Amino acid sequence: MESRYVQSALKPEQLPKESLAEVALLGRSNCGKSTFINTLLNKKNLAKTSKFAGRTQTINFFDVDSKFYLVDIPGYGFSGSDSKLSKYWEDLVEAYLKRTNISYILFLQDIRRTLNDEDLWVLNHSLNCDNLFIILTKSDKLSRSNIIKTQASYEKILKDAHIKYDELIYYSAIKRTNLIDIQKKIFSEFGINYSF
Repeated sequence: MESRYVQSALKPEQLPKESLAEVALLGRSNCGKSTFINTLLNKKNLAKTSKFAGRTQTINFFDVDSKFYLVDIPGYGFSGSDSKLSKYWEDLVEAYLKRTNISYILFLQDIRRTLNDEDLWVLNHSLNCDNLFIILTKSDKLSRSNIIKTQASYEKILKDAHIKYDELIYYSAIKRTNLIDIQKKIFSEFGINYSF
């Protein structure tokens, strides 16, 4: 399987034409999206990681085997952000989520955080996609019993907020927890061999 960076978009008019299907990654800053991309595609440093949240401010497109684009949406909610940047983020992401070729949305959330109003705003704007998966990252930071409790808590919040999703999956890049299951869900849809 081949994967490569294609382009970035800072403004809605810079988004590429709707050609290939797209798998979009959404999530709060510092939830582990870049690490998730590199682990999912088994390619070190394809997506640049940073110790500082909020560094990525563009929508980044990665071609996966010329079958689909993996689309990294800039994170939100980082410390030090201002209303101007938040408005910019909302406008850019709203424009992106109107695209008709989005096959999957993967919403990544640090398992140690609870869902807040910003997260629910993002999830509500993702509901026009038929396949919404919520991936709880950094699960290696919690014990098995706490993971189960956290999953139940998330399920209640999502139910109360009337957020319909396909699956809630806990995941760890360090332990590669549920990585193969996630690869199978995404790659098999596009006829890609996900065995690395």
